[in-house]
Amino acid sequence: MIKLSKSLIMSVSSLALVAGLFTSSAYASIKTATAYIDIGTIGSSSYNVIWEAETKTDAIYPQVGVSANVYFNDIRKDNDSSYPRNSRIAEIAGVVSGSKSIRGLWEINSIYTQYNSSGKVTDQLEDYDKVRWDPAAFTTSTSEDIEETLSTFQKDVVEDILISFDLEIEDYDFFKAVKVSETNYSDSLKQIVVDVMEKQQENDIMPYVYIHQSNQNGYILEKKKNGTNVVHTLVADNDGKWTVDEVNEKKGKKVKLLEEDK
Repeated sequence: MIKLSKSLIMSVSSLALVAGLFTSSAYASIKTATAYIDIGTIGSSSYNVIWEAETKTDAIYPQVGVSANVYFNDIRKDNDSSYPRNSRIAEIAGVVSGSKSIRGLWEINSIYTQYNSSGKVTDQLEDYDKVRWDPAAFTTSTSEDIEETLSTFQKDVVEDILISFDLEIEDYDFFKAVKVSETNYSDSLKQIVVDVMEKQQENDIMPYVYIHQSNQNGYILEKKKNGTNVVHTLVADNDGKWTVDEVNEKKGKKVKLLEEDK
């Protein structure tokens, strides 16, 4: 089942308009940076979700790379990466199974990187895609109700983490880690968010990011599959470069995952 609204090939100029450039060099060389996810074959009780991510550069470079993280209803479900040397193409793909009875949202975040001979990043981009599943119609769904249900789930997760660490998030702006490519924050902050996603395990809950409106400090909130709460405290220097100041863990409560609702 193909989504007509999502092109398999996106130009860098299109990404600049949709997500903002995520580059480390004034001379961008990545020509294709594409994340794609959609519903595949549908069986009697389950269905397949197909995803792919690809990067192409304008010439052969010492190393290029692509990595992707896939979530269903904010739960980590799949990931992969590829960093070939002396190439201009890096690509990955996967297939994940879903239950036909569980309504929800599939999302993918991917990051594309180009390196010089010294291993320094010379260009970097991100992309995002999503597809909804509606068991009532046994097809992709365009209903925004799924996101509303997820919003309630997110609030429950965040509330438990805030109580554990006695944190306040008033005057903080929120975004889901998987949608970092759609923000206008600096490259250094985006890289931190991606690094946190890369280290997650299957069935961990997606990181939620809160940045203070002063753009000087923030938090990345995580809940692991065993209920452990994790807070990454972020700070920005006078030049706007973000770093992780500290990472702390505390025991939290396990929450009922949306995929457990039948």
